[in-house]
Amino acid sequence: MVPIVLVLLYALAHLRLVIAQATSNYVIFGGTQAVVRTRLDPIVNPGTYGTHVHDVFGGSGFSDNYDYNQLIQSTCTTMEITEDFSNYWVPSMFYVDPNNGSYTLMESTMNIYYLIRPGPNNDKIQPFPQGLKMLAGDNTRGTYNASSEEDQAISYMCLDYSNNHANDPDWAQRPNFFDHQCPDGLRAQAFFPSCWDGQNLDSEDHKSHMSYPIGAYNDGYCPDTHPVHLISLFYELFAPVGDFPYNGPGTWSFSNGDTNGYRFHGDFQMGWKDMSLLQQFIDACPAAQGNVADCPALAAVMDTTAASACQFGGQIVNEDIGDVSPIAALPGCNLPWDGNGTMPTCSGDDNPGFVDAIMPLPSGWIDMGCIAEGTSGRALTNVTFTGNNMTKAVCSAMCANEALPYAGVEDGNQCFCGETLMNGAVSSTVPQEQCYSRCSGNVFETCGGQQKLELLHNPNPTPVTLPLTAPTTIPSTNGSSSSTPSSPSPSPSPGSSGSTGSIQWVNSSCNKDGSSRALTGYTFASDQMSPSLCQAACAAKGFIIAGLEYGAECYCGNSFANNLGSTLSASSCSMPCTGDASTKCGGSWALSVFKSANTTSAHARKRAQRRAH
Repeated sequence: MVPIVLVLLYALAHLRLVIAQATSNYVIFGGTQAVVRTRLDPIVNPGTYGTHVHDVFGGSGFSDNYDYNQLIQSTCTTMEITEDFSNYWVPSMFYVDPNNGSYTLMESTMNIYYLIRPGPNNDKIQPFPQGLKMLAGDNTRGTYNASSEEDQAISYMCLDYSNNHANDPDWAQRPNFFDHQCPDGLRAQAFFPSCWDGQNLDSEDHKSHMSYPIGAYNDGYCPDTHPVHLISLFYELFAPVGDFPYNGPGTWSFSNGDTNGYRFHGDFQMGWKDMSLLQQFIDACPAAQGNVADCPALAAVMDTTAASACQFGGQIVNEDIGDVSPIAALPGCNLPWDGNGTMPTCSGDDNPGFVDAIMPLPSGWIDMGCIAEGTSGRALTNVTFTGNNMTKAVCSAMCANEALPYAGVEDGNQCFCGETLMNGAVSSTVPQEQCYSRCSGNVFETCGGQQKLELLHNPNPTPVTLPLTAPTTIPSTNGSSSSTPSSPSPSPSPGSSGSTGSIQWVNSSCNKDGSSRALTGYTFASDQMSPSLCQAACAAKGFIIAGLEYGAECYCGNSFANNLGSTLSASSCSMPCTGDASTKCGGSWALSVFKSANTTSAHARKRAQRRAH
């Protein structure tokens, strides 16, 4: 347990942050998904392997070595602002099995804050200069120095939405890991230095060109040596530690072997393509209190659906990082260290090589894009496969081995093969972001969407062998090796309830939302939004509450958070859905809420299964 005196000192050091947040404008790019997870660090280890695995967010142009001009050529970004190709990265979080010492990667998400913090002297705030690189935190630190701004800038919150832990020091924000379970996740936080020397975009130690403000690391004034006060950058990494049992100290580890949390750190490579957007955020968004929609310039280029569909097409280190099954050791030779004594080291060869993050399609196959399913049945009706290793390459190979020229992936783990398009389906594409489902065999690749196929074609398919286990064939009704799927289930009609697969949804009520969000599990937006689309997405992510807002937005969760969710009058949820004008999809800060009649979510079932082991 952290000493009570240290907790109180830490709370006082962070009091100014709370006050400043209430008075300065800021935006939160919330629930950001990683674009890739790999052992690369182009700032600290350019051109070679990094020392540990990172969760990387933002532009798809991330690589072992690049500059600003290369980064802004990214084809997409997991940031909801389409002009932000910056990369934001942190060490990956792992669960450590107490029985065999193996490591399982946690799929964390991140909130990224941009804050206007002029300090007591009301400094003029400037946007990040093109190509700026900077770090927060220290990868080698094993202790906490309460007088160090750099140490103060790293902190943690233990999340429990079901209980009130106010005034309990054992649940207060602190500088290291908690000594108990965090049912709804652990939030690792990093506040970056905001004072720049005005000349250097980087420095030898990647820190000297930046400085924390004087007086308060999060809202002070800039020293004469670093006179340019930039936008303040703040990370909140959400690690789903509650999905795993808590077994005492050493249960959680960052990819660098850190088992107490002091070595958490963040990296930032500036990649905003339209620099004027940051200036407009500074000058023209005084009402922004977290919600991007309150900053018109940013809202105009916000696309959460495109962010969800972003795929990383570069290369990664060719090694197992524990994302599919547990691994015996952390990649890069990182031994566990709790900060006591000397940090352990190890030696050995480290030359795993690089490999494409997305397996290329077999020879002769082309990706024709995202298409809608058939209007009266499946578009591809000859053979169907499902599997937990599904990718576009795997599906193409399976269809090629059936001598069928068309292949289509859907809903992340389904593969359909056919001789031609059937049941009213056509090859005309819909917006690519509608194929947003992550492939079950590669989370950084998308495999169709809800009633949307990523269509693949080879006019002359020949047998293909891939170095992967083949998906499971869905048995047909006559026991043969192929199957003719039934027509897609119809979308639920407007009204009080509907079904998504085997999940029944009940229209609950109209509920209050706010800038901190009532439903925080997953979100996306679509110009084809409907209750069935939102319900399907929430069900696929393992959540039991689906909320629709402002006609085009979908929010998922298992309970209401942030003191939001109170019942509103039905008239507050009167905005037509963008994909079905006959149905209502919430309103302004108002959620049309549906609850699953299957009260145990897939997320909760998976958590229970892991706890049982």
